[in-house]
Amino acid sequence: MRYLINLLILGLILSYGKITAGTGDNVWKSGIYKIGIEGNKIVIMKRDKKIVVISSIEFNFTKPTSTTIMGNATDKLSLELQYPSVAKYREEGKPLLAQVEISVSNNTIKFYSDPKWAEHVTINLEDNGEHYFGILEPLYPDNRKSPDLGGDVVDVEVEGNGDQYYENYADAWSAFYMTDKGYASFFDTFAKGKYKLGINNETSLYHQTGKLEWYIFTGNNGDEILTEYYRVIGKPKYIPMWACGPMAWRDDAIGGKEEILSDIKKMTELQIPFTSWLADRPYSNGSNSWSKMDFNRKFSNPKEWIGEIDRQYGMKFMTWVGPMTFEDKDFPGLLPNFKGYMDLTNPDAKKEFKKRLNEFQYSAGVRGHKMDRAEEQFPEMSPWYDKTPEAERRNKYIYLYAKTIDDLLREKYDSDQFNYSRGAFQRCQPYLSALWGGDSRESWDGLAGNIANAMRCGFMGFPVWGSDVGGYLGERISEQLYARWLEFGSWSGFFEIKLDNTGGNNEERPPWKYSEKLIDIFRNCTSFRMDMEPFIYSIMNTSYKTGVLMKPLAYMFPDDKKTYDIWNEYMFGNTFLVAPITDSTNK
Repeated sequence: MRYLINLLILGLILSYGKITAGTGDNVWKSGIYKIGIEGNKIVIMKRDKKIVVISSIEFNFTKPTSTTIMGNATDKLSLELQYPSVAKYREEGKPLLAQVEISVSNNTIKFYSDPKWAEHVTINLEDNGEHYFGILEPLYPDNRKSPDLGGDVVDVEVEGNGDQYYENYADAWSAFYMTDKGYASFFDTFAKGKYKLGINNETSLYHQTGKLEWYIFTGNNGDEILTEYYRVIGKPKYIPMWACGPMAWRDDAIGGKEEILSDIKKMTELQIPFTSWLADRPYSNGSNSWSKMDFNRKFSNPKEWIGEIDRQYGMKFMTWVGPMTFEDKDFPGLLPNFKGYMDLTNPDAKKEFKKRLNEFQYSAGVRGHKMDRAEEQFPEMSPWYDKTPEAERRNKYIYLYAKTIDDLLREKYDSDQFNYSRGAFQRCQPYLSALWGGDSRESWDGLAGNIANAMRCGFMGFPVWGSDVGGYLGERISEQLYARWLEFGSWSGFFEIKLDNTGGNNEERPPWKYSEKLIDIFRNCTSFRMDMEPFIYSIMNTSYKTGVLMKPLAYMFPDDKKTYDIWNEYMFGNTFLVAPITDSTNK
């Protein structure tokens, strides 16, 4: 009997007790994956091929002194990491412990730990010559268009960069990147971070949080990896058919409703099709022609003329919105800042935002929004109603902005609505219809930079992207550049065309201000887009399993080294190869 009891105890110890790492037998299997513990290293293998080696998981910038297996059930591996007491700052005493749980589902491996004594976490990975793609939209560094970030140090924090880059305020970011080695990394946090990618044979992922919620996704290409990613963050937002066609707008809506109706009438006479139209500022009363969120006298009786645009021309109408009231402080729940940013965690602010948009806009038929300005001069040091930590505020605000606007539109229109933004962070995808590539310059470099932006957003898993066709900043553009940008726009996820120059101050650029040849090109591009609507609608709304619309070549063919620096060619869906013209030497 004593012999049998001893055998039972020994079996329990081997299955669930403390097995100190480094014995050579510490390998946990789950389906096609094996996770081995070698000293303090965690080695992840897929079908006996090593894909990731974690050299250490640091809390508070301190490496563990030991890694112990505490449990190895079929669906979960539990580890105990021990740290010296100095990791808790100025407190001597017993060693500190962190429990790390590793689980596998489909082609996703999840690491989770939340030691209450930790305030910082760093994952150190052995670099195996990986090429890294994603993390940020801006051209980084020094306007470099290549999407490959190997050897770079990147801040993971939404921050408006103004005119530092060609694209000017291209502000999509994510703690997500793909590699050419068949895996992607996703750190699920809003906390700001810093990534050092492939430097001195190591990659380190740091975030200013003590909570570790990190995923590794595996797949043969970007589509397979994003299928796993969307299982975690949720499916990308549904896009209605009318948002798949061309959209037009002017930067300065000083002409009011008469100018909008005139533009639409002329486009109709020229047989140039559109499916939606946008009014940018100034269209409202209040500070910066926005804070009241209504329609001013130039846009009087909005229900009447917005209804006419819908009934007579078959177009949906959208407006510009911002998450601030500028100098107007007559609004509850504002953060203490001269821009008048709303605290989007404050119920009073959200209630007033909803009241004004419902009363003045949705009641008139406004069906969507261009979402602007959430990343400029943002008061991240100001405390929030829900006590969000300072380190999370910039990234979380962009997410809350997308979710708030989607919630308001969804309550009125269900899924038959559309919102797009230049700023985004991970987890915006279920609430944000599309991105646009910031305020690009009206130049060949502006066009080229926007194409490079699109590729970076594709690697980050933002499925629908577009640009201000014709550019935003600068003078009147040439017909040649205009034609090339129209062509690129028609092969973008979101096709919107700007009809005037910066602030409306320079010569406008509707097609009738150009030659008959440009009018024909304009018509051909918009008509082509209308012909492509069913295809685009289908791939937009299956992106949760078929990936982004504009697929970088390294995303599609990660084993082909020649694709890693390519920024000016992409697959549109899985069907078409697109190679836009980006300089004036090609006639």
